[in-house]
Amino acid sequence: MRMPREFIKNRNGGTYLHVYNHITTPMPDHYPLADEVHQDKFFKICTDYLVKYNLEVISLVCMGNHFHMLVYCPEEKMSLEEAADAYNAFHAHKKYSRKVGTDSYQTEHVQKHCNDISEYMREVQRSYSEWHNKNCCFKSSGHLWKSRFQSQLIESSAYLWACLKYIEMNPVRAGICTTPREFRGSTFGLWCKKGKHTFEEAFLKHIVSLANDSTNVKMDDFKPYLSSELSRLSYTDEMKKFIACGQISEAQVLECLYREQSESDTLNVEVIVFSVRDYHTKKFIGSKEFIAKEYLNWLAWQPPKRGSTF
Repeated sequence: MRMPREFIKNRNGGTYLHVYNHITTPMPDHYPLADEVHQDKFFKICTDYLVKYNLEVISLVCMGNHFHMLVYCPEEKMSLEEAADAYNAFHAHKKYSRKVGTDSYQTEHVQKHCNDISEYMREVQRSYSEWHNKNCCFKSSGHLWKSRFQSQLIESSAYLWACLKYIEMNPVRAGICTTPREFRGSTFGLWCKKGKHTFEEAFLKHIVSLANDSTNVKMDDFKPYLSSELSRLSYTDEMKKFIACGQISEAQVLECLYREQSESDTLNVEVIVFSVRDYHTKKFIGSKEFIAKEYLNWLAWQPPKRGSTF
């Protein structure tokens, strides 16, 4: 029986989640999320299913054998009228679909799960698995995903900003490309290629709003700023190699970054600055106090492992 994930259920307002999962590679050197066709299909499935949910996807990257997603889960649920409209809109293109009313089981189900990340990911992963097994070159079958999806609870806007950059930097740090804008399997790469962000409304609401004067900052203003931030991260990653070898000091790197920022930043955009040492990659992203509290809550819910005296 599928266990509910109580520690990521909405409480005390909406929550931000870093969601990810890995694929069980069916054949050597075959990575289902590596080519453009599979990436486009995964993006489409993630977008299509949002019609049935009031969840808000902010960022997404397909990394060959896994994906990363940044999602906002609101506390509010749809009304019965909104749930009925959502169900009808989702099924409108199906051949034998029929409209449902507010008193139907389907409407009640949509309303109950409209802000449930577990239900959304179950449908997304199942739908992609069915498409992949039917359309991949060797007609695979069985499980595609290694396990149930994983998630991290994000504490604040500072860690939200950190998580967004971490997700968009994945293809660069994996050695797939030299800059995030070159990778079309990510929201930033598609944004640079097509000129429009796949999840623009959510991005404006949750990321651009972090700017010091967000009312005057538009998507076209924010894109070069984010590109500059990601370039700075790439530069820092490279410099860490030289620091480790003793070829350059950390102070020299910081001086170069400060000079580069002073010379290149012309936009009226400023986002929260924080220490990367506070970035945690376990089940939660936040301060030590936040993680300690949430981890204890999670342990209190978790059933003890077999043979454990915990």
